[in-house]
Amino acid sequence: MANAITAAKPFEESEEARRWREKLERTAEQRPGGYSGAYAERLAEMYDRLNSRQPFRYDPARDGLYLSAREQAARLGQRAMRDTMGQAAALTGGYGSTYAQAAGQQAYDNYLLRLNEQVPELARLARQSYDADTDALYRQYEAARAADETDYARARDALADWRGDLQLYESMYSSQRDREKDLYDAALEQARWQADFDENQRQFDLTYGLNAAKAASAGRSSGSRSGGGTKAKTYDGLTDDQLRGRLQALLDRLPAAQVARVLKQGASGLTKSQAARALQLLR
Repeated sequence: MANAITAAKPFEESEEARRWREKLERTAEQRPGGYSGAYAERLAEMYDRLNSRQPFRYDPARDGLYLSAREQAARLGQRAMRDTMGQAAALTGGYGSTYAQAAGQQAYDNYLLRLNEQVPELARLARQSYDADTDALYRQYEAARAADETDYARARDALADWRGDLQLYESMYSSQRDREKDLYDAALEQARWQADFDENQRQFDLTYGLNAAKAASAGRSSGSRSGGGTKAKTYDGLTDDQLRGRLQALLDRLPAAQVARVLKQGASGLTKSQAARALQLLR
């Protein structure tokens, strides 16, 4: 029996446990990629642009509309100056005069004066353009930030779902395998107990068999000398002393209540009559 236990088949998980384990392994290999940060560079660039944007200040020398208007005013002013000086020269017989020059300069200055009157309107238009550009930057930044948050939330949810599946499959596999291992260990322990019991019984039978043979031989010898003797009562070949010996072997390993159950269930290795007598002796 001891050899049979030593050669017992090693523990092997069931098909159901194997399926849970394989599912767990496949899931573990399918970890989501996580948050990619695809919008990080664009967000940083747009944030820098917004953060470095200077407060509005109108500078005509940097305003394209003003420069274009000034160029046109200068061109029209020069034309008006030439026309005015030509008209003045015609009045003086074709000769230039201080009056002609003053009149021409005045015509030129009038165009520049009208240009300066347009500066507030040009400044208002420039402020509108500045505000529009700022708003456009903010909208672009918010759109990129919203897309980045969506990307992050999706990655977070995918990772949470993956972890949930992993925990579920790990729990299912562990529970199934633990149940199977407990049953295997219990069966192995029962086999060990039975092997020890059988060996003890074998040793007991061997010992009491020799003693019984000696006692019988001694009885026959005594009977032949005395002319007879009293034969001890047996139960399928075992005397009370032999049954007490077997009971003691059981009691050395098990509580009395459990020994009684073993005897009643016929798991002691004794015959029915022997087990019945053993119960009587146990009481």
